[in-house]
Amino acid sequence: MNNKTFRLFISSTFSDFIEERAVLNKKIFHEIDDYCQRRGYAFQIIDLRWGVNAEATLNQKTIEICLEEVKRCCTQSPRPNFLLMIGERYGWIPLPSKIKKEEYEKLYHGCSDEDKTILDEWYKLDENVIGGEYYLKERMGKYKDDNNWSKTENSLSDILVSAGKRCGFNSNKMLKFTSSATEKEIVEGLLSDNSTASNVIAIFRNGYPAQDADKKKIIDLRNRISQKMTDTQCEDNLFELEYDENYINRFSEKVKELILKNINIEIERLEREKSTCKTYSMIEEMFGNENEFYFRERELSVLTTYVKGDSCRPMVVCGDSGSGKSRMLYEVVKLYESETVYSFFGMDEHSCTVIETIKKLCLDIRKKFDINSDLNVNYSNLTDSFYDSLKMVPQNQKLLVVIDGFDMFYDIEQIREKVIPERLPENIKLIFSFADNKYRQLFPKKSFDYLEITRFNLERSRIVFSEMLKNKNRRIASDYQMNIVESSIANGCTPLQLKLMVDCCMNWHSSDNDIVLYDNSELMAIEYVRSMYKKLGHEKELTLYAMALITLHPYGITEKELQLLLLKFRPVREMFYAEDRYSYEEDRLPFVIWSRLFYDLKRSLNISFSNGSMVIKCVHNIFNTAFKKHYADYCNEAYEVITDYYLFSENYTNQDKKIANTRKALSVIPLLVSGNRKQELTRFLSDVYFVDIVVKSGGMDNLIVHLGELVSADTVSYTHLR
Repeated sequence: MNNKTFRLFISSTFSDFIEERAVLNKKIFHEIDDYCQRRGYAFQIIDLRWGVNAEATLNQKTIEICLEEVKRCCTQSPRPNFLLMIGERYGWIPLPSKIKKEEYEKLYHGCSDEDKTILDEWYKLDENVIGGEYYLKERMGKYKDDNNWSKTENSLSDILVSAGKRCGFNSNKMLKFTSSATEKEIVEGLLSDNSTASNVIAIFRNGYPAQDADKKKIIDLRNRISQKMTDTQCEDNLFELEYDENYINRFSEKVKELILKNINIEIERLEREKSTCKTYSMIEEMFGNENEFYFRERELSVLTTYVKGDSCRPMVVCGDSGSGKSRMLYEVVKLYESETVYSFFGMDEHSCTVIETIKKLCLDIRKKFDINSDLNVNYSNLTDSFYDSLKMVPQNQKLLVVIDGFDMFYDIEQIREKVIPERLPENIKLIFSFADNKYRQLFPKKSFDYLEITRFNLERSRIVFSEMLKNKNRRIASDYQMNIVESSIANGCTPLQLKLMVDCCMNWHSSDNDIVLYDNSELMAIEYVRSMYKKLGHEKELTLYAMALITLHPYGITEKELQLLLLKFRPVREMFYAEDRYSYEEDRLPFVIWSRLFYDLKRSLNISFSNGSMVIKCVHNIFNTAFKKHYADYCNEAYEVITDYYLFSENYTNQDKKIANTRKALSVIPLLVSGNRKQELTRFLSDVYFVDIVVKSGGMDNLIVHLGELVSADTVSYTHLR
């Protein structure tokens, strides 16, 4: 894991831990964040109840969002990543937002006419889910008021629980109707078979005035938590406190002590394992674990034949943007992982330029074959350094080098040589890709093997589209919707276009008629973003400013930065303060607002890591280019906000130990260059402390790249650069 951000999910009942949440968020967590920064790490709280006046949401997705955040924390974050606080109240029991058609109709069959009328109003059939599914519709009109909704919610809950008992559902099957939001979170984070207790800190509070009359459920939950913590020898992370006049002080001290103890243990482990960390997980994050590699068997066979064959020429994979080149190279890396070194554009901040990519590959070769040799890569010796490293590989050993997105490197226009040698040592294979046809002249077919990737024809597009939907347990049941799909794929599609269409279709119910698809990837990317506020109920300004910030950052933006920066836009502030569902005293959005948007927007986004920080990026460059084109005004405003944020950040996260602010070090120069902000650029290049943090952050090569861009644009004199 290359993640140095501790994401701690906070789970408790909603209303009776307000006092604890306040002291944690206002004091303790700031102290822990400061400590982590001094150690070169980050600390982020995932508290979906902090700053929220009501637990239920209008779009009925509360539990899905909560459980997704629990899963993200437990799978993507160092330990500890789950803090649970349990008192003597069981908490809010949410309605199931989805019920399978067969099960729902069994429940429905035995209900009274009056109960059926209530169910008919709130649960709607969606035939686009394979097998059918009833979904709980969004709260509208008078039901936006929590008091009005509470009465209806209770009625629906009673109807479903009674119907489940009449149907003879066992206790496990009844849990979707009877378990609280807090228990669902704890099952996901601790009690499920796939969960571990070593990432959990558990707090039991006794003697609080507000208690349930019937404590059977909460006692059972506490017993199961204790049993799991004891069975896994993690009981040291479980403690009980009595509620009295000194309770909050003892609570604060104990929580801080346990979190810091676990963080220290984890940092020591991560530092020990740093040298053995693999980058393979990074491209797994880029491409995910879903099987979305379709109908490229012929092309993949060409590449595997090349790898096994005796050609000494590099292999070029070229095709339109979105044609599936990167995904195919990922499949090749999986097949030959043990004998491969690779770089995928945007995999991290060191895979965005030619010079850093070549340096990384040369270092990986030395490490892979235990070669002890100095390396000095610069723009004047790129080709020689790369070829010399290839020749160092022992002749009795095989090596496959994979470079994805050659034409996307930020410094590609500064390269005046081929970089890729025309002839390789006999034991070396090299595959690289690009989309822009202007680079073909650098790599003539007389000297390079070529694999051309074309778009799918109509028949294959139909099949791939259906398979993609099927893998997500979806289909298109409506003839009206299918006609729109057919019109969009009539001229054939790239895999990216089909994926974007599927992403949009995931938001369709079978009864929907207000739907749009397009026959090109750029417009499909924009339509997906628009669906956030046109169809899914997110605020337009929040969606567009969030996307602007994400697309503008060259290496990805952190969630904590998004929370801070989004509130700097006046329309977002006005929306936030006018909404009586939130009450917040800090200068950042409650995390739950971003989390709800991320839940629906996630298919366009990628989670990556930049110098140990977990960052959000667009899943494909088409989103960057399309969004900047169609929403230029939002991007211009966001540029000023994000650039000024980094300009005025401190150089060091810890002044005494001179720990570099890596986010500032990697962000300032490319943002200033892209905006042609000469005066600020001159000031930062003359600041020895800023240059120091750039060096400490490993960004010197990127600094040189962007300076080269400035020289080419003649925005700064050569005299000053010297």
